[in-house]
Amino acid sequence: MKGGWRWFFGVLAVLSAFAITAPIVYNLGLQLTAEQIAAARALWAQNGPADYDLEYLERIDGATEGTAYSIKVRGGLVVAASADGQTLPTAEWNQHSVTALLAHIQRQFDADQQNPGRKNYASAFFDKKTGYPIRYVHRVRGSKTRLEWNVKLLPPNAGTAELR
Repeated sequence: MKGGWRWFFGVLAVLSAFAITAPIVYNLGLQLTAEQIAAARALWAQNGPADYDLEYLERIDGATEGTAYSIKVRGGLVVAASADGQTLPTAEWNQHSVTALLAHIQRQFDADQQNPGRKNYASAFFDKKTGYPIRYVHRVRGSKTRLEWNVKLLPPNAGTAELR
């Protein structure tokens, strides 16, 4: 069969192009948008509980372990906060509520928008009912700087969740 090899390499070229572009298109679709953040913040303001326990694992720069935070919020105020079992200074407590996490995501998004030439990667998955961030990843393009949160929102005094 004359020219059969042309078909083979033509199909191979098309499949190669697809294999290269599919992950790029997929990852671009996961990029965090201003609308997602606004919707999450509105959901939290409307449906977020005043009393909750928050457990989240923060990994910085791809660390395999990370820091496990345990936060107790009552009446909308942080009443206890610890990192890896050690009580945090009281002045730091309010940096770890869901409201504070959402505000951090917003600030980072706004900072990324100030420098449109550098496209950092940010993605987040928010709870559909309350809007709290379930998972957040921010990576600075061209560096090893990376922040990842894996979050569990628990009813008050429900105990701890395993996040590692």
